[in-house]
Amino acid sequence: MQIQPQLRAQINSLAMARAEQTAQEEVSSYLSKKYNTAAEFSDTVLYSAGAVYGAAGRVYLCYPAYVATASYVPGSYVTEGGSAYICTGATTGTFDASKWSLLGLASSLYYAAFPAPVFNVYRAYSVGDVVFWDNHMYTCCAATTFLSGVEALQYHTESHIPLNNIFPGDALNGHLQWTDNGAYTVAANTLNSPGFDPTATYAPGARVTYTDGCVYTCITAITVAGPFVPSQWALYWVLGDNRSQLLVTHMISIALYWAHYSIAPNNIPAERHDAYLMALDWCRSVRDGDITAQVPEREPHKGQRILFDSQVKRGNSY
Repeated sequence: MQIQPQLRAQINSLAMARAEQTAQEEVSSYLSKKYNTAAEFSDTVLYSAGAVYGAAGRVYLCYPAYVATASYVPGSYVTEGGSAYICTGATTGTFDASKWSLLGLASSLYYAAFPAPVFNVYRAYSVGDVVFWDNHMYTCCAATTFLSGVEALQYHTESHIPLNNIFPGDALNGHLQWTDNGAYTVAANTLNSPGFDPTATYAPGARVTYTDGCVYTCITAITVAGPFVPSQWALYWVLGDNRSQLLVTHMISIALYWAHYSIAPNNIPAERHDAYLMALDWCRSVRDGDITAQVPEREPHKGQRILFDSQVKRGNSY
């Protein structure tokens, strides 16, 4: 049985905010032991050209519609013809594209690309490899080391075996394997980068918007004009959502369940209740290690392994 329209109308923005917070807490209670839920649940904010963002920072483009009778000054934001713009010159009257810089499709999401591969504690690294971790760039100064099977047996259980790599952010030992290259931020006024020009040349660090809607930064000098060559560019802003879409779907199901519950706990639609139970089943499966969520894993406490444990396997002896 569905909630009556007059009750449904009571699910206002405040009720939804509470339901979303409840859903976030419920999901985190299942996943936070292994996964960095705080990073996954970071805010999606309205893009501001003058702001500085971190890698993986997520923004959306949702601005008021352009009004011909209004006056606009540089830095104003509008939506016109399905696209979002920032004003570059004082203007009024009929929309004049020369006074505006295109940001992207209206209501779209963008996220800042990682400047280097994210550190993976289980990977093998060589001296000189560059990684990204906790908003810093690091260069490997000592290659990954691995224990032999005999050495691993001395630890009895897998949870006691030291990790093959040191986390770059380890305050005590990180410097033994990693050199900190400093904090990384995404420069201001970069989402509205000019379109790629095949007749132009580019220097390293130049940024352009390509036809896929993404912003790229030049990584090698382009001295001969020509078509866009992906190997010469690195992603800077990516059009899309960098969250786990499966987690987002289940979060919506849980939030809607609690929104209905806050209004009429004895009259929750069956489909909302079923979706809620399905979402909790997924959370339990992730918690128990039956499935792997596409969510950043958290740094293990004191460098140890996360959550799961078993006896170290012995090799066959003949």
